[in-house]
Amino acid sequence: MSKTDSPEFSSAGIQRAYDAHFAKVDPAARPGWAFIGCDEAKLSTATVGIIGLNPGGEDVPGQASWHCPQYELAYLDEPWGPNGTLNPLQVQIKSMLEILNVAPRDVFAAQLVPFRSRSWMKLHDRDAALSTFLPFWSHILEHGSPRLWISLGKAAGRRLAQLDDPGLRADVRTVDWGKQTAELFQISGGRAVLALPHLSRFRLFEPARPNAVAALLAAAEQAGLSPGANVGADRPLTTLPCR
Repeated sequence: MSKTDSPEFSSAGIQRAYDAHFAKVDPAARPGWAFIGCDEAKLSTATVGIIGLNPGGEDVPGQASWHCPQYELAYLDEPWGPNGTLNPLQVQIKSMLEILNVAPRDVFAAQLVPFRSRSWMKLHDRDAALSTFLPFWSHILEHGSPRLWISLGKAAGRRLAQLDDPGLRADVRTVDWGKQTAELFQISGGRAVLALPHLSRFRLFEPARPNAVAALLAAAEQAGLSPGANVGADRPLTTLPCR
């Protein structure tokens, strides 16, 4: 997919939105932004998409990251744990993809809202930010190749499903973690959205919780996914930050 498909679906489009959103904030105090956690080109080849609500962690003033061509998938190729290890979220994502039998090369990843904040509740004017980027995601749903979308946190998955059909009702699945549930949506074109509790907090796939695995496999079946290649052997890691 070419960035020219939509005039605003571009790095320049996000930068303009970012500058407008934080116009009253000292540039040195702005949090930075990061959108796609892999090569942009995978939007037209991937079978699975991972969507987060927005980038977390410490502010990175001056960060403007449209995509990460240096990584196959930043969630796995850029260790966020101590001493070059994967952090708990990354361990969960790695295990989730292994359960799906999907290779990182077949996964697209991006943030619903690319503006960074330590938590969603601390994002400056988050409702306005969300309104700004819902058209981006309408564009992605229309043009992107993923059959199955998996959200890290249920809010992002719900928003994505509602973009396809505001009246969609979820198939609610238990995940063997107290009252926590997953929500499975069938969207147009035989695709599916699985809205998960955020895997940084709820460790559903390592160790594997049977009902969480069942929900994941049901979503894959609903999306018509066929088995792919297993996650490959460890690859040399690059050092350019993309988080």
